[in-house]
Amino acid sequence: MKRSMLNKLKNIFIKLTTVTTGQSSGKSGFTLVEVLVALAIFSVIGVAFISALFASTRASGIVDEKTNARALITEHIEVIRLLPYAATYPSAGDNIAIPDQYSVVIETEGTDDDITWQPSTGNETLQRIFVSVFREDRLVMKICTFRTPRLRQ
Repeated sequence: MKRSMLNKLKNIFIKLTTVTTGQSSGKSGFTLVEVLVALAIFSVIGVAFISALFASTRASGIVDEKTNARALITEHIEVIRLLPYAATYPSAGDNIAIPDQYSVVIETEGTDDDITWQPSTGNETLQRIFVSVFREDRLVMKICTFRTPRLRQ
């Protein structure tokens, strides 16, 4: 009984998977047009898949670049906070490992009236510090922070 059931299922499967060409000779197979249509469909799907793969790889690279830039900026700002209040902070990156393709630029401006910003002299009441990260001379990220001199007690 099981054998006859298996044979019936096998015959149904064969009938469902057999594609006829519509020729009167009863030969089965695919026509040239069917093969070309199938090839075109697979080509479109393949191109879409490759495009998505490239976009994903590019997005991953951008995220990695931004993450590295954020880490470098954070490290530099933390070092600047530990340094005495000054007009510039050239030694801020001395002990920070910077990858070969990256460079960090620190710019400072100061103000006494909170309105007019000028290059910092180190004697202002408020200092604006820009930390910029470049990769191969292309700006990746720039963050601004503020600093005031510590009050002496």
